Amino acid sequence: MMRTKFSWFLGLLLLGGLGWVLTGCSGGGQARISSADAPPDPAPPDVTNLTATVFLSPTCGCCHGYVKHLRQQGLQVEVVEMVDVAPKKRALGIPMEMWSCHTTVIGGYAVEGHVPFEVVEKLLAEKPDIDGIALPGMPTGVPGMPGPKQPLTIYAITDGQVEVYLEL
Repeated sequence: MMRTKFSWFLGLLLLGGLGWVLTGCSGGGQARISSADAPPDPAPPDVTNLTATVFLSPTCGCCHGYVKHLRQQGLQVEVVEMVDVAPKKRALGIPMEMWSCHTTVIGGYAVEGHVPFEVVEKLLAEKPDIDGIALPGMPTGVPGMPGPKQPLTIYAITDGQVEVYLEL
């Protein structure tokens, strides 16, 4: 009889210990997840299999600087030199107030101007239901443009309509 009481007591201890382990060793019944166990952020898209087509004027130095920036990120870049890039911008539905000196097409999106690569990466990873993004003008401190960095507003373009996509 002593052996039965001991076996019962040992079983109860083992069952209690198992419950303690299953509840995250906290005794409170809630499992704890450390940041190491949290799901990882979505991986950036693999851009090495993408081709960016950049439409630009052959005489524009900053446009070629942007092409260099894209290639440094691992993108394959096709350059299409045009004396007048405006028809391409209109065909892609980019409103005139969003225009910059060059236009890029990548992953089914129009990317107008000197948009930093991390924003292009975000666009390709999230795949929003828009036609493209734009950084109008030629601000300083962006890829291809010399000078100090400044706050930037990147716009989303959908059916010719514009709204803020991201502020940096």
